[in-house]
Amino acid sequence: MPGGRPTLKDIAEATGLSISTVSRALRGHAAINAETRRQVEEEASRLNYPVGVRTAAKAPRRPERDGPPRAVRSFSSLTIVVRESTAGRFFGEAILALFELGKAYDLEVETIQCEGDRELTDVLATVSSEVAVVFTLEHVDYREKAALRQVKVPFVLVNRHAEDLCSSVTLDDFSAGMKAARYLCGLGHRRIGYIQGSYVGTATRERSAGFRAGLESFGCYDPELFSPPVTGHDIEPVRSHVQKLLSLSPRATALATFNDALAAIALVVLRDAGLRIPEDFSVVGFDNEPEYRQAKLTTFDYRYRDLAEHAVYLLEGLVSGKVRGPARVALMPRFIEGATTGPVPGGSTRPDP
Repeated sequence: MPGGRPTLKDIAEATGLSISTVSRALRGHAAINAETRRQVEEEASRLNYPVGVRTAAKAPRRPERDGPPRAVRSFSSLTIVVRESTAGRFFGEAILALFELGKAYDLEVETIQCEGDRELTDVLATVSSEVAVVFTLEHVDYREKAALRQVKVPFVLVNRHAEDLCSSVTLDDFSAGMKAARYLCGLGHRRIGYIQGSYVGTATRERSAGFRAGLESFGCYDPELFSPPVTGHDIEPVRSHVQKLLSLSPRATALATFNDALAAIALVVLRDAGLRIPEDFSVVGFDNEPEYRQAKLTTFDYRYRDLAEHAVYLLEGLVSGKVRGPARVALMPRFIEGATTGPVPGGSTRPDP
C-alpha cells in the first residue's frame, strides 16, 4: 500500500483474515461475528479505508439475457487476469461480459496482464481483489500446477483445467469432439480425417479423444486419417495432411479440425485440388471466430459470455461455501451447421447406431 490507496488485501494482511472475510465484515454479512467485524472495521479506520461504501449487499441489476436472475453477494471486487496477450484478444467478448456483470452486480472489476515471463502464481499473489478470473490459452504445466496450491485468493481458471488443484470453467471439449464425429457419420461419411492442434493443451487432447470416440461408435476410426499435432496456424502441415487424405484409396470425404483457422487453410487446399465444398468434401471447424465467419463454416460457438457468467457464479458458490472446491464447470459449445458440410458424395445419410 505504500503511498497508494488502501485495499482489502492490506486489511486482510493486517488482521490475519482472508480477503473474503474482510469484505463480508465490511458489508455487514450475517455470517461474520461481532468481534471479527469490530476488528476489521478498526483496521479499516486506521488505514483510512472508505468503510460504509458497501455495508450491505445490493439487489443485483439483472443483465440483459434470458434465464433466471442470479445474485453475487459473497464478494464485491474481482480481478481479471489475462495470462497471454493473445488470450486478451481471443476472450475479448468474455472479458467485456465480466465488466458488464460487474455493473449489474455492483462489483469493482480490474484487469491485470501477465507481462513477459511473470509466473501466473506471482501475478495472482499481487491481486488485491477478493476473487480472480484467469483467462488462458496455454497449457498449465506441472510446476505451475504445484504452485497453484499456495495461491490464497479464490480464483477460477477459464478455458483450461488443472485436475484437482483449482476450480475452472471450460468447454466440454470431449463431448464437442464426439458431436462433430457423429454429425459427419450421420451424413454418411466413413472416411473422416482430423487435424489436431498442439497436443500439450487440455482442450486439444480432449477434443481429439472425443472425436475418436465418436468415430469408434460408428466403427470407422482410422489412426492414419489423424494428423500429427499442428502448432499455431502453420499452413504446411495442414496442406500436407489434406493432400494425404486425398491420395488414399478410398480417399477421405470429410475432415474436422481443432479450430476455424485450420479449417480455413484446409478449405483453400481442397478447392485448389478442384474439389467442391460441400458436394465433394465436408469440413467442420471450431471456435466461430469472427474473422472466419464469412466462410460460413460448420463449426462450434465458444460461448464466451456463458464462460464469463459461469466463472462468476462458480466463484460465488466457492466463496459462500455453497460449492466445495475444486470444482469444474464444463459447457457444451453450441453447434452451428454452416455451408461446408453435406452428405457423403454419391451416398445417403445414415442414422446414429
